[in-house]
Amino acid sequence: MELATHDLAALGAADLVRVSASIPRAAPRTFALLTAGLVFPLSAAVLVHSLFTHPIILRLQGANGDYSSSDSAQWLKLFAYQFLYLILLFTLSLLTTAAAVFTVASLSAAKPASLASSLAALPPILPRLLRTFLWVSLLMLAYHLVFALTVLLLLLLFAPSSSPPSLPFVLILVVVVFVF
Repeated sequence: MELATHDLAALGAADLVRVSASIPRAAPRTFALLTAGLVFPLSAAVLVHSLFTHPIILRLQGANGDYSSSDSAQWLKLFAYQFLYLILLFTLSLLTTAAAVFTVASLSAAKPASLASSLAALPPILPRLLRTFLWVSLLMLAYHLVFALTVLLLLLLFAPSSSPPSLPFVLILVVVVFVF
């Protein structure tokens, strides 16, 4: 890469896009192989997911549109597909991200970037990557639970007073605080 780290910090948005677009051109074969080996399977998994789950959901809904008369085997099949899909999605996304980051880091350090070196670097960093992923997932779960409990608590506090006009304002305020 032609820029040092302190030079990258001084770049504007347009310059960052230009530098980012030049990264795959530094090792086109490596990025093409990473795309074919990791990004395309990840994209295919996302696209094929609905092909497997949509027919099962239609069978579960039944003719009258409710889920009450559903077969437990169909529910089991749906949950098995969802579980396998999430495992495949998380695995491929972690591997894809790690391989792309390692390749870009190699190019930034002026080291040769290849598919073999990118894939060989994955096993040593995979435990740390999985720990980081689990911690981030747990923190996001806690964050969303706090939000849901706050909204529920607000609804319970304002429910006895037959929905005062300030309830929508307070809920909007909570959502804004949650988002930002």
